[in-house]
Amino acid sequence: MALAQEFPSIDAGFTFVLQSYTWLIGRIEAADNRLNQILTLGSTITSGVPAVARAIKADISFVSLYFLVALALFVVGAVWSINARLQGAVALPDPTALYDALDEEADLFKANAIFFAGKHYRENAALVLKKSNAAAVAMSFLVAEIFALIFWMARA
Repeated sequence: MALAQEFPSIDAGFTFVLQSYTWLIGRIEAADNRLNQILTLGSTITSGVPAVARAIKADISFVSLYFLVALALFVVGAVWSINARLQGAVALPDPTALYDALDEEADLFKANAIFFAGKHYRENAALVLKKSNAAAVAMSFLVAEIFALIFWMARA
């Protein structure tokens, strides 16, 4: 029995394979961009707030527990964000394996592509979740840093 008879939707499934890679790669890029944006915002706040605080109050002390905690939170958040950004790799089809399979029957080739796309989809979806969770943690560090800077300025 031919695979097309056993699996009549094989052509539709094969068409979906390409879209699934495109969609998940976009989500991975979005998660990486969130991490970069959090890191950029944290850097801006960490460098800008002390300058503004000094402009508002010339005798503000930088030797303060709240200020040091804010700096520590920035460093931890930055390391966390950079580490999360570097973690994981996008799972994609191996072009050499595709080349080696070119002598297969077309339906078998499509069925194998669908199978491996499913495995890659799960791996890539897990990577998106991991990076998204890391962005949420990095944002928590940033929010805590902001509160520490607010307390520093209020108590100065």
